[in-house]
Amino acid sequence: MGFLTGTSSRARIVRVVLKSHRILTFLCYFGGIAGFLAMAYFPFNNRTYFSENALLQGLVDDNFNLPADAKTYYDQFMEEVKKTDSEIPHKWLKSKFREIGLDTYTQTYHFKFPYGIYGAQMTEGYNVYGILRAPKAASTEAVVLSAPYRRPESALPPNFAGVALMYALAKYFRRHTYWAKDIIFLVTDHEQIGMQAWLDGYHNTENEYIFPGEFKGHSGSIQAAINLEIQTPNIRNFDFRIHGLNGQLPNLDLVNLAIYLCEKHGVPHTLHNRGDHRNPVSTNGYFHSLKTYTLMMWNQAHCAPSGNHGLFHRYRIEALTLSGIKNDRRRGGIGFANMGKVIEGIFRSLNNLLERFHQSFFFYLLPASHRYVSIGNYMPGFGVLGATVVIEAFAMWLSSGDIEDKQGKENGDGDKKGKKEKKSEVAEDNKESPTLFNLIPTVLMSQLFGLVAYFGPNFAVWASKKLQLAPDEGLALSVTALQASAMMFPLLLRRRANKNGMAPLIGWRLLKSVALLFLGVILFSVSVMNISLAFFLAVTIIPAAIIVRPCQSRILLVLQGLFLLLSSPVVLIFLANLIQTALTLNPVAAAALRPDGNLFTEAWLSFQHGVFWTVIDGHLFGNWLFSLMVFAVFPCWLLFWAVLWGNV
Repeated sequence: MGFLTGTSSRARIVRVVLKSHRILTFLCYFGGIAGFLAMAYFPFNNRTYFSENALLQGLVDDNFNLPADAKTYYDQFMEEVKKTDSEIPHKWLKSKFREIGLDTYTQTYHFKFPYGIYGAQMTEGYNVYGILRAPKAASTEAVVLSAPYRRPESALPPNFAGVALMYALAKYFRRHTYWAKDIIFLVTDHEQIGMQAWLDGYHNTENEYIFPGEFKGHSGSIQAAINLEIQTPNIRNFDFRIHGLNGQLPNLDLVNLAIYLCEKHGVPHTLHNRGDHRNPVSTNGYFHSLKTYTLMMWNQAHCAPSGNHGLFHRYRIEALTLSGIKNDRRRGGIGFANMGKVIEGIFRSLNNLLERFHQSFFFYLLPASHRYVSIGNYMPGFGVLGATVVIEAFAMWLSSGDIEDKQGKENGDGDKKGKKEKKSEVAEDNKESPTLFNLIPTVLMSQLFGLVAYFGPNFAVWASKKLQLAPDEGLALSVTALQASAMMFPLLLRRRANKNGMAPLIGWRLLKSVALLFLGVILFSVSVMNISLAFFLAVTIIPAAIIVRPCQSRILLVLQGLFLLLSSPVVLIFLANLIQTALTLNPVAAAALRPDGNLFTEAWLSFQHGVFWTVIDGHLFGNWLFSLMVFAVFPCWLLFWAVLWGNV
């Protein structure tokens, strides 16, 4: 602030900023939100198109003619599953690949869960895959068609039809010689753990908890992957699942390709189980698109992949999941024939690729299957929203310096007692005036709590065993208890301030300025990786961060404290699970739950499950949501809590 100190222009700037910053922050906050909501309106978004012309989509005839073979594989596979009980029938799967004429391999891998959950003993799994070698190429490039095997005890719907269709497609592809890329047909065990083990083995990597074992069969660089999750031979539609780990998305050309081929073969398709509105320009059409748009952001903010495809993205492999929704009607529906033609068309187009996907968008939001909002459209709106914290931080910085100047003038002109006494008072005031150096203990303490939260799950799981609690319950309780204890640390700051004789009305402004800048860095950094997570964090945290300020009224302090508490990490995650629980309940179940208050019980159980598996996914797959919350969001929130209650 030295370049403005002592000048009349500085005083004028301070007065202007302090008078106008409230209006500016209000306009930026609601203007940014309005900009995001407007992007779902038809005239404000763009129609999707193909950037990669080499795909030559739709220019080939899709002649898949083995639906009867797919049905045979389906019946045989179900019978084999009954014989093997809970174990994957890897021998049967391997023998069928060999009958088709593929290079067939079995990958045996082992894994364990972090913190000794479910015991320290290794669990064994099997991945079975066959490689169709390209007859006219040197196996330098490959594409993958995968299907997870789901054991009978799995909570997820079975995938027998997905595996059967994959085998029928492998048999059909084997008859043709126009393939320029190897095609890998993969059946994975243990859901995403099996897929991660296969990817680690293929790329010769491993982590602390998944050991891929010996990997014998290799092909070339994988360019794209399609994952199949089909419950029955007769489906209502394909639902596209595109979200990957930490909010990554596949190249938009791959999504457009799948949508185009579904429409070509008369297969209905949805995004998040929602189709497109017939009249998107109408009011109902806007709200329909807005809900689809918001659901995509909501799912992306979770940072968890929506299928096995989501683990490919970290290896720069474009992938998505085609989920076949069961047809509950007796008539109609889509059978193996049309499903097979869609997948055949996708692989025929991928076979035409001359290079990796790179021309279309990797950062986008979809209000409908044929409409998109690119990063160049939504980032300005987020920039306006994020400018709120920058403006407020600048105002707090200037106001803290302005108060110092006023106190300096009062000390120089107020009481005339003699030169020696006046000099001693000025020196004492200068010593008591807070600086950035004085805030270091507060910032370090907030970071210390984040460090404890990061390493806390190890102790929480250990304590859960001693207290005979489930690991997820113990972890959720420990996280809640840690936040409650961390909320007491402003008392220590207040004691330190009273002991050192520091002026509270100066220090809180400087601390708030630092906290706001910290929040701005978090939001803008996250926005370039996961815009949806950054948006929801901004919408929920910024209002509390702006209004918080110490005051003499105890009632206002308590109201601010409650409002700030609602934006704390633990409460935000619980509220998110509460909303998710309410959205996933059908109206009959929801009406039955709410009078008894069981909705909150379900939300608490969902909160326990969500926190627990977010931590586990961080170790197994590299999900960074838990690390972000404890290392960035939690310490930043504690700084605002210290502003309100610390009186530094």
